This record gives sequence, C-alpha cells and structure tokens, in this order.
Amino acid sequence: MVKLRGHHLICLHFFKPEALGEAFASKVREALTRLERGEEALIVEGGDDVCVACPYFKDGRCAYAEGAEEEVASMDGEALSLLGLQPGSKVSWSWIKQRLPSITAQWRAKYCAECEWRTSCWA
Repeated sequence: MVKLRGHHLICLHFFKPEALGEAFASKVREALTRLERGEEALIVEGGDDVCVACPYFKDGRCAYAEGAEEEVASMDGEALSLLGLQPGSKVSWSWIKQRLPSITAQWRAKYCAECEWRTSCWA
C-alpha cells in the first residue's frame, strides 16, 4: 500500500518530480507505478511515501520554509474534504482520477496560482 497525504492525491497528477532531483523523482515514479498497477493508497496525516524522499523533509516534517508543515497540513485537509476522504481511508488511484475533473478548478483557484512549485507542474 502506498501511503499518501491529502494534497499528494491531487498534486501528484500534475507535478514534475524531476524538479527536486533524481532521487526524489525516482521515489515518486516508483509510488506512481505502484498506484497505476492497482496498489491502493492509504491516506495518512503528515509525512508519506513521497515526503520521505524530499530533500526538505526533516525530522518527520516539511522544512521547506518556516510554517511549511502547517501550510501543507492545511492543504491536505482541503484536498481530503474535496475528495470526501479522511486519514485512514484506502482508495484506488483510478478512483481519485475519476474525481479530479470535478475538483481541479476549485483546487487551482485556491492553491495553484500562489504555489511556489508551479514551475514544476503540468497544471
């Protein structure tokens, strides 16, 4: 099972993982391959299988900038709300893909315009 936090359920569909280096990109591609092959995602709070490969993940928290973990946790909550999920849920990647069209515009309006990672995104 692939452990994912809320915002990764949305952002991983658009993010270009190469932006954070090959080690991170490799880990993200591995997780996506597992999900595409039908492995379920387990929704978690805090760091997940993607975070652990991120160079900004320190001591179990996002250390990209001061307050980053709190900001990311807020995004996680919004993503889960939009998808109708909660931590502990198990869900297929295909289920998430089916729901993206109905929530993408709202997500983009709230998060994408000001996202510091938008240059690393297909969205």
